[in-house]
Amino acid sequence: MNMKKINLGSSNTRVEGWLNYDILPGDAVDIVGDVKYLFMRDRPAVIRASHVLEHISPSEVPYVLRTWYDTLKEGGILIIGVPDFDYVVQEYIRNPKLYLRFWSKDFDPMLFRQLYGAFYAHRAERGNQPFQHHVVFNEDSLRGILEHVGFVDIIRLSISNIEENDGFNDAMLFPWSLNMRCRKPKRVIE
Repeated sequence: MNMKKINLGSSNTRVEGWLNYDILPGDAVDIVGDVKYLFMRDRPAVIRASHVLEHISPSEVPYVLRTWYDTLKEGGILIIGVPDFDYVVQEYIRNPKLYLRFWSKDFDPMLFRQLYGAFYAHRAERGNQPFQHHVVFNEDSLRGILEHVGFVDIIRLSISNIEENDGFNDAMLFPWSLNMRCRKPKRVIE
């Protein structure tokens, strides 16, 4: 099993060279576990988390990012995608009727899905708690918390095709996805 690149929240997406880690078992899942408690003996060079962080409660986000930071090898890369709150707000301002008239046949659920999660219409008792969204990010807030945790070289990624997305065909390809890459610095020993 290749431990150099870990795909968190993988669901049933398999891309060669990536170890898949998800809270639910599946055919493409290599390790079943909660991303909040990620630990790997062999530190990965890359951790990828496509639309995972928004499922964590706001009070736990710094701890979870620190856990991922600690898990990465020195110089390792974190690639992260979350719903872009600024995009959602701009879309709402552009056409509020399209996004808020949930009873209408013309309703577009994009805003609700980005704010509340794909299963927003279902009651929490149906076991969909892990899929609900608990926090929103824009570029400034995501960059700020990544810096707070200790990541450096933080850049926003513009991903327009599967190749630019490391072979993944997932939510990071959508225009409402805020995608960033950052690095855990190497320790300087004096």
